[in-house]
Amino acid sequence: TDQELLSSETNHDAYNSLLSTMISAQKRRQY
Repeated sequence: TDQELLSSETNHDAYNSLLSTMISAQKRRQY
C-alpha cells in the first residue's frame, strides 16, 4: 500500500542518515 511504501522510504532515509553519521564519526576518529 502507499502507507507501507511511505514507511519504507522513511526507514530507508533514517538508515542512510545513521550510516552517514557513523561514517563521519569514524573519519573524525582516524584523523
